[in-house]
Amino acid sequence: MSSVARAIMVLALLLTYAWLLALLSLAFVELVVMRCVAYSPLRTVIGLGVYAASVALWYETARLLLERELRKRHGSATPTS
Repeated sequence: MSSVARAIMVLALLLTYAWLLALLSLAFVELVVMRCVAYSPLRTVIGLGVYAASVALWYETARLLLERELRKRHGSATPTS
């Protein structure tokens, strides 16, 4: 597989994962939090926490995947963190 095709595949995977994670977090907030928590400020805090956690999870997963791809491509590169 060429490097351009592999890069497009990795980007497509990351974007698909981002959309899936966003939809799952939205479904969780709508189906669980909005129905089970009656206090509106608490619903807001929990909902924003779920969204922030999903973004953090996506970012860390994307970072690890890109580091792994770069290490495979350029030998033994050291992680940037």
